[in-house]
Amino acid sequence: MPEERDERESFCSQLWDALFDAVDACRCLTSTEKRVLQCLWAQGTVGTWVCESYPGHDPFAKKMRLSQQRLESTLRNLEKKGFIKPTQRDQGGPRFLLNALLVEDAYERTKREHPGLFRL
Repeated sequence: MPEERDERESFCSQLWDALFDAVDACRCLTSTEKRVLQCLWAQGTVGTWVCESYPGHDPFAKKMRLSQQRLESTLRNLEKKGFIKPTQRDQGGPRFLLNALLVEDAYERTKREHPGLFRL
């Protein structure tokens, strides 16, 4: 079983790298939009494509070293471009649905580049 676990971890690592590479390759995104989107993915759940742990604009802006106004503008741009969709949590502030097509692209890229990982 440890070998199977290592294969899963390798697959997840390759998928994660491919996801971030897919974001980096998006020509329609500015460098700030890419950083914010990658941070949302890092705080999100790949299985559900949701960033539930968004701390709010002020703490997130500080973490990203952006003004709150610049962050809000960046989030609006990501929404307009179809990369995120803001929704409300049952309790508290916003959460973001993340575009699953980025995961699909990363999955397909990982599958092509590392076919041995798909014996699972």
